[in-house]
Amino acid sequence: QRLFELLDQEIYHYRSSVGYKVPLNTDLGADAKRIQKEEQKKIDEADELSEDEQLEKEDLLKEGFSTWSKRDFNQFIRLNEKYGREDIESISKEVEGKTGEEVAEYSKVFWERSNELQDCDRIMAQIEKGEARIQRRALIKKALDAKIARYKAPSPAEDCLWHKQGK
Repeated sequence: QRLFELLDQEIYHYRSSVGYKVPLNTDLGADAKRIQKEEQKKIDEADELSEDEQLEKEDLLKEGFSTWSKRDFNQFIRLNEKYGREDIESISKEVEGKTGEEVAEYSKVFWERSNELQDCDRIMAQIEKGEARIQRRALIKKALDAKIARYKAPSPAEDCLWHKQGK
């Protein structure tokens, strides 16, 4: 949260330094003018990040998963869909360039903060759809195993008798 505050302050200050003026967004209806003024006020009053704030921002950026790219993120999502969120070992084996420990730590934070994602609903639906497929396969396998277990496999002697009777 603090990182976003610092980044917003940096953006507002930059906009102020280039003389940016917030356009009127008529899609906002009756509140459009008020919102435009509020946003412009944030820009006009924005201060440059202090040296301490700049260091704090850099430290916060290092705390995150800066080595994880958008490609890594998308691969992580697809693998959660393929194996389910609990199978970190299988997911870890397929995430390119990441150790099992890195994937486990990323997964822990991902699931703690997934509700903050912009397209959280779509991502969760994708993963849950995959997990439903996994469950369905497991149920089918269980039903087949139960059915197979009901039948006794013929012994080699019985198999031989059956073949002789059939001739």
